Amino acid sequence: MKNYWKIFGVLLAILLLLVIASSGCISNSGTVSAGSSGGSYSTPVPTSQPSTLTLYVGDAMEMTGYAGHIIWSVDQVIRGNQANSIVASGNMFNSKPDSGYEYLLYKISVTNLDSKKYSVYSYCWPAYADGVETSNEFVVLPDTYLSLASGDILSGATTSGWIVVQVPTGSSVRIYYDPLFGDLYESGYFII
Repeated sequence: MKNYWKIFGVLLAILLLLVIASSGCISNSGTVSAGSSGGSYSTPVPTSQPSTLTLYVGDAMEMTGYAGHIIWSVDQVIRGNQANSIVASGNMFNSKPDSGYEYLLYKISVTNLDSKKYSVYSYCWPAYADGVETSNEFVVLPDTYLSLASGDILSGATTSGWIVVQVPTGSSVRIYYDPLFGDLYESGYFII
């Protein structure tokens, strides 16, 4: 019976710590800054309540958090008939977009400013069309449109590549960064 109460006490303590951590009492803080050729700005960002930055194609967002220190940007965007043609020319087995939808291609660049390697995964940069998250399309692009590859980049290195999604024709689109481990990076988006 003594062991029962010890186990119960340990489980209760763990549960209490989880509740405190999820309520934001235990948090890391970092910095998010963004800028384009017109200048830059910086905003302190606590992990529990990140502020949101709105950026546009060509701007760069610098982010520091638990997972690392990166600069990322949406460099180019292609959608509609041009995007549909690019996907169709990539491989004869690529499908046409669904009825009422169009392909959207966006090029992401990531620079690792941290002293350790940084892991890049294409599905961490989702597109939201009219507020609804899209899924990456598994298509083969022409050689001139290299897909954003998953893998590690070393300190000081940069990688870039294209991501392909389907969005409703003419929809409003935002690109977010949503890391695997819920770091403070969820604090900005690019308007397409």
